[in-house]
Amino acid sequence: MATLKLIMRVLSWIVLVYVIVIVKRTRAAVRDRYAIPERVCHGCEDVCIAIFCYRCAAAQMARHTVDYERYPAECCTSNGLRSHVNLEHDAAVGDYADEPPVSIATIV
Repeated sequence: MATLKLIMRVLSWIVLVYVIVIVKRTRAAVRDRYAIPERVCHGCEDVCIAIFCYRCAAAQMARHTVDYERYPAECCTSNGLRSHVNLEHDAAVGDYADEPPVSIATIV
């Protein structure tokens, strides 16, 4: 039983470190793409935010990367948008032609 608890504790720490790294790298990529400067901890702000407030970081990234006026959000969908929204079509017709599509896979 003690071995199982130890394994679960180690796995929990591994997942926590993984989440911190992903949030830090994604936040840094969003800041670079949209020219958002660091304001407080120059050089380590992304790490500090990822460690102490990763939920706030996720909300901040969503606000900076989504146009809710144009694409209203909807709960319980695969991408958080209404089912009839076709982002690939909008990019093909030139709506966001100057901004290439970004996915989490390309950031990470």
